[in-house]
Amino acid sequence: MGLPNLRSIFASSRTSEEERQLSRATFYKFTAFVASCLVITLLAAKSSRDFVPKAARSVISAGGGGGDTFYQIDAPVTLASQHKMSSLATARLTEERKQWRKDHPFGFYARPQKKEDGTLNIMVWEVGIPGKEGTNWEGGIYVVNMTFPDDYPTKPPKCKFAPPLFHPNVYPSGTICLSILDEEKSWKPAITIKQIVLGIQDLLDNANIGDPAQVDAYQMFKNDRVAYDKRIRAQAIERRQK
Repeated sequence: MGLPNLRSIFASSRTSEEERQLSRATFYKFTAFVASCLVITLLAAKSSRDFVPKAARSVISAGGGGGDTFYQIDAPVTLASQHKMSSLATARLTEERKQWRKDHPFGFYARPQKKEDGTLNIMVWEVGIPGKEGTNWEGGIYVVNMTFPDDYPTKPPKCKFAPPLFHPNVYPSGTICLSILDEEKSWKPAITIKQIVLGIQDLLDNANIGDPAQVDAYQMFKNDRVAYDKRIRAQAIERRQK
């Protein structure tokens, strides 16, 4: 038997070592690639969660009493779409203000509130609604704060009497319970601020007992109308414009 060829042995050893090094290098590169993808995915998920407005996500408590929470995205909302909705709301309210200044019902007022820097906040209005003549509400000016969401007029404004009003359809917080202010009932994007304030004025003397929001006012209206009317007249005197 001849002696083994040392050169071929050394060559095969080098080849095996090179293959092992190449395999390790490939594994390290693949591991680094996977790690990079994971980091990018986590950052993207965090960014998308942070940029989604609170109105478009639900915070759901995990079961088991651990107190952990996670975010469930209800609808795909991007910064671009949010900005677009806000721009549409601003444009609509600017036009509403222009139309109101041209023509509005007598005795009413409606104007955007001012920010701390003195500029107008077109998304928050103060409205004054007079009680109808010949009713127990006559003589009072009932102030309502109207807060418009970014997706107005798709969604209605939140309307609250300030201070809260004694009325069967006004929550103790002052929030008004009226079908045209409820997106699940009679709200339509075509409804104007003028129509809203006229609807609120009509509600004052025409309470909807089928949809009460304030227990004390509801019970007095239903069980002791004389006492209710007396309370309303006293409230009208309190709300007279000074």
